[in-house]
Amino acid sequence: MPLRLAIRSLRRQPGFTLVAVLTLALGIGATSAIYTVVDAVLLRPLPFPDAGRLVILQERAPSFPNPISLSVLNFPDLRDRAESVERVGAWRTFTVNLTGTEDPVRLAAKMITADVLTTLRVPPLLGRAFSADDDRAGAPAVALVSEDLWRTRLGGDDDVVGRTVQLDGSPVTVVGVLPASFRLVQPADVYVPLWPWLSAQLQDRTWHPGINGLARLRDGVTLEEARREGEQIGAELERAFPDANRQMRFVATPLLDAMVQNVRTGMLLLVAAVAGVLLIACLNVAGLLLARGLARRRDVAVRTALGASRRDIGVLVFTESLVLALAGAAAGLAMAGLLVPSLMQLVGPTLPRADLVTVDGRVLAFTLALSVASAVVFGLMPAWSAARVDVREILAEGGRGQSGSRRQRRVRQTLVVVEVAMTVALLVVAGLLLRSFGRLQSVDPGFRADHLLVAGVPLSPATYPSAEVRTRAVEDLLARLGASPGVRAVAATTILPLSGTGGSFHHNLQKRPPAGPQDWILASLRAVTRTYFDTMGMPIVRGRAFGRDDRQGTEPVVIVNEAWVEQFMPGENPIGEKISLGTEYDGSLPWLTIVGVAGNVRQAPDAEPRGELYVPYEQYPDSFFERMYQNITVVLRTETPPASVAPGFRQIVRDFDADQPIVNLRTMDAVMAGAVAQPKFRTVLLGLFAAIALVLAGIGLYGVLAHGVVQRRGEFGIRLALGATPGGILGLVIGEGLRLALIGVAGGVITALLAVRLVQTMLFDVAASDAVSWLAAILSVLAAALVASWLPARRATRGGAAEALRR
Repeated sequence: MPLRLAIRSLRRQPGFTLVAVLTLALGIGATSAIYTVVDAVLLRPLPFPDAGRLVILQERAPSFPNPISLSVLNFPDLRDRAESVERVGAWRTFTVNLTGTEDPVRLAAKMITADVLTTLRVPPLLGRAFSADDDRAGAPAVALVSEDLWRTRLGGDDDVVGRTVQLDGSPVTVVGVLPASFRLVQPADVYVPLWPWLSAQLQDRTWHPGINGLARLRDGVTLEEARREGEQIGAELERAFPDANRQMRFVATPLLDAMVQNVRTGMLLLVAAVAGVLLIACLNVAGLLLARGLARRRDVAVRTALGASRRDIGVLVFTESLVLALAGAAAGLAMAGLLVPSLMQLVGPTLPRADLVTVDGRVLAFTLALSVASAVVFGLMPAWSAARVDVREILAEGGRGQSGSRRQRRVRQTLVVVEVAMTVALLVVAGLLLRSFGRLQSVDPGFRADHLLVAGVPLSPATYPSAEVRTRAVEDLLARLGASPGVRAVAATTILPLSGTGGSFHHNLQKRPPAGPQDWILASLRAVTRTYFDTMGMPIVRGRAFGRDDRQGTEPVVIVNEAWVEQFMPGENPIGEKISLGTEYDGSLPWLTIVGVAGNVRQAPDAEPRGELYVPYEQYPDSFFERMYQNITVVLRTETPPASVAPGFRQIVRDFDADQPIVNLRTMDAVMAGAVAQPKFRTVLLGLFAAIALVLAGIGLYGVLAHGVVQRRGEFGIRLALGATPGGILGLVIGEGLRLALIGVAGGVITALLAVRLVQTMLFDVAASDAVSWLAAILSVLAAALVASWLPARRATRGGAAEALRR
């Protein structure tokens, strides 16, 4: 019965119902869309049994701001000493060429120990997992493949087990298929045993080649206990190997936390922002219902006089709120379904677990629960107010209905003040992020990004087995590309700018012999062809660039960047000085002569340039850097739009080597856009939420003032009849609106002071106290309040005293 009456009552006022439903749809839709992303990224459990006990093991030291990968020799020591975990596996990420199928392709791959799948408790979909015999030096080459690779490129037949595939030009036997749900931090298509590769590298305890440990805590062992054991084992290894392990300790991080640690803060900020929008929407609807309740006071009084109890009246009004909330949830869910794909397109592939983002049953259940909670938030106050109607007082008023309006008007004014306060906080945060993002986009990356086309061209070690063969192949490919139409210059590098800092390598200055490991210095290393600096538009600020004579067999040379000079030779001229790559200082490693200083290039838009070393690709293909030299990226500076050169690029590479995959063929502008995808994602959404909040707050203020004008029309008529001017009435109403807005602004400033603490670490070159952002937020709210106040004020003065008294 209450449900039927509620629906019938709402249908009689379609305008009110539509406004309330749309207001709720904005709040619930935005919240459901953000929940869809947050649920997939942060909340959804990993697809492993008892996944909460899985941890990643890494090393940390005071000299590194974040944990780093395990040393090649520390890993086996940690594995043998750790007792708080069941076993210690390990993995290392790399990439591999798959050939012999329809088209050559570069695949994400991982080297894993045999203990990894056992630790994760994941059985293969087909075939078997790695055994101890597979995971040893000299074992036959075997691989596990993902379900996606099996279905899309390997035919999807059960006889894939035992089939031989070509990985980097070498035959490898497929022994199993892993289920589609399996991923180890990042998704991969191919898994091969780690120890055959690792056993050949066990020579330098200071080398950290991207190996991460994986373990499952024993039953009854807490994360803190495992971390204390890591500290203890680190101290033991420091005493045993003081030179290599100075202040090095082991740290355990929950697997899910490690996967999402770079996006968690941003996600939580969006949750807080969208919760604010939803609360503003609920307060708005609560104000609408209170205003509607004033208009229905006589109807409620009549119902009560005819025998309806206060409980009946309260249930009826709350049922109306619930109907509105469910209708808003239905519209909001449809809005979320449209919004989520746009969100994922905005953030791109940089979001971990992005493939899990979908509007599913979990989102539906959340939206339904959210609608009920919203109904409670905005419906209880109107229901309580309606149930407390004084029947005799209302019937005695004979329709004037004024006596209860002041109390309810104060309640509605309070709701609007809260809305304005929350809007100010959202606008301040959005303004700070917008200013930060603007500074981020205007940062000079250190090169000219226009008219650049880039693509990975990873060389197979089977096809190009030696440094000489590889160097000739790169020169041949670059010559072909350089002669193609529309290409002005071409070069190659082992690490592209804005792709991360790359590997950091120990090196030493000849003029400053290290007294011990504490004196080893680190810098990022890149091998580039001699045309690289000209092609990229990177300046050589001192000395010279690489030339034709910088080849294998000539004096080894190196170019450093300005940050390296500032860090290791401040105030000195580095030209002519010598450095060696590696930790040895006994003459066993070649000395490289510094011949030039390059301008700084950012490896991330929001990161300060760090020390970098450039060596000639044609000169220093040492076996220590074998894989780095195989993974090259070709850079083309074009005379025409870069996209127009892409088809010719593909054809030239195909003619050069039919089995050669091309990876991420794109413009440098796209690379730069991808580097700022997550800050852009946060900024756009916060800006959108702040705009919605501003509109809702303006509507709420308008509603309060408009209803107040209706309630006070007799007063305004008398004022006009006694000589008040329309301008005076106009100022009275506008002043009331601005008074409420200023109170809200004061509360909003206090709220914003707390809110900006959440975004301080996300700001780039903008202080949390940035005056422009704060003033823009406050002025925007006051401008919206002025507009929202002027409309009802104009209505109050329309028609003069006689018309006002008649109304």
